[in-house]
Amino acid sequence: MVLTISVKELLILGILALVIIALIYLIVILAKLVPSMKSLQKIMENTEVITNQAKDSVDSVSGIVSNLSESISDINEVVSGNKNGIKAATNLVNAVAGLVGLTKDKK
Repeated sequence: MVLTISVKELLILGILALVIIALIYLIVILAKLVPSMKSLQKIMENTEVITNQAKDSVDSVSGIVSNLSESISDINEVVSGNKNGIKAATNLVNAVAGLVGLTKDKK
């Protein structure tokens, strides 16, 4: 029995072998990519949680800074003789309480 293979058939078989090898590499790469995508999803979820916590902290600090600014303004007016000292002291106590509350939240 004689088997003859032409050069054309040999080239087609070579190209077919290269395509099969390329598909195997592609499948291996995709199989390794799936766990990476899952971990990336977890990272994105953690980032969202951290971002929301940072936003809440910034909102809290913004309120405290606003109270502190109002207290300083009231103290300035009291020193000038335009306002009641009790209101200024109350605002200052509220600002300090807000700062204390912020530090307790972080612990």
